[in-house]
Amino acid sequence: MWMVAALAFMPLAAVIFGTLAILVLMFPDLTRNVDIGAGLLYGAAVLSIVVALPLSWLAARRMTTRRDRRMLHR
Repeated sequence: MWMVAALAFMPLAAVIFGTLAILVLMFPDLTRNVDIGAGLLYGAAVLSIVVALPLSWLAARRMTTRRDRRMLHR
């Protein structure tokens, strides 16, 4: 199960980070100052990693079949 979750983690983190980066960049007043803009983008990167961890586990559970889950738990 962990291998499937590891495969699903990177694409999920990338999509979440892209969404958060677009949301940050939609507000030009926030990104006018480099320090604030960089901090918000770094925060978006950390938040995307934190959110992608449980979502990748849920995606892995959905992608495996019942037979695969029995084989992995032996």
